[in-house]
Amino acid sequence: MILRSVMGHVRDQNWFAVGIDFLIVIVGVFIGIQVANWNAERMERSQEAEYVQRLTEDLRQDIKSYDAMLEIYTIKQETILALRDAPLATVMAGDLNAAALRLEYSIYKAMPAQRSATFDDLVGSGTLRLVRNRAFRAALADYYANYGRLSEILEQPIGDYARLLVGAIPGEIPIENLQRTDDATADRILSALEDLRANPAFASAANAEIYYGRDISNNLRYFRGRARHLLLILEDPMGKKR
Repeated sequence: MILRSVMGHVRDQNWFAVGIDFLIVIVGVFIGIQVANWNAERMERSQEAEYVQRLTEDLRQDIKSYDAMLEIYTIKQETILALRDAPLATVMAGDLNAAALRLEYSIYKAMPAQRSATFDDLVGSGTLRLVRNRAFRAALADYYANYGRLSEILEQPIGDYARLLVGAIPGEIPIENLQRTDDATADRILSALEDLRANPAFASAANAEIYYGRDISNNLRYFRGRARHLLLILEDPMGKKR
């Protein structure tokens, strides 16, 4: 229709009308581009909101994992200290299942896995840019990368505590499921712990394991703080855009 109008005005040499026709075309194209850009922006903001919600859930789950593992590593260190210094009867005192669980915790190692599915999705699909806060994107990438590197470093303890403990407890008593403990089994474990403490290598192995547990605990507190900081940015409407 516009083309027919332009041709007609050209034939009539009505140059003013031709100019008006071209102006209408330009304005129409401009409006079309603006509407397309607005729709694309609206879609990206919707995707950003979805990813922000998923990142928030991932970080909250990380914090829960850190808290749970910090409790375990606290018990781990307390148990090893008791094995090294306290009367051994106190180690198996009280509820036998709880005492056996403390021994299991004492050989825990490594750091908990992070929940990084959303971040991996953003990076893998090339859509990390949808999260507009550049400082947040950089901090998030550092959070996952540094945790991954540290997890590899702390994957294995630096001493022989676990090997000595497992070697001291009779093989038919499953160290991986000590909660199923009766009085007779508890007595055998107590005897095994006495042999363990008498082992000349035990004290240094216990010291190394305590250091290892303390090192992991400190790093878990650090990354819990980083996760909380990232959450504060995500929960700040203005912070998401900066």
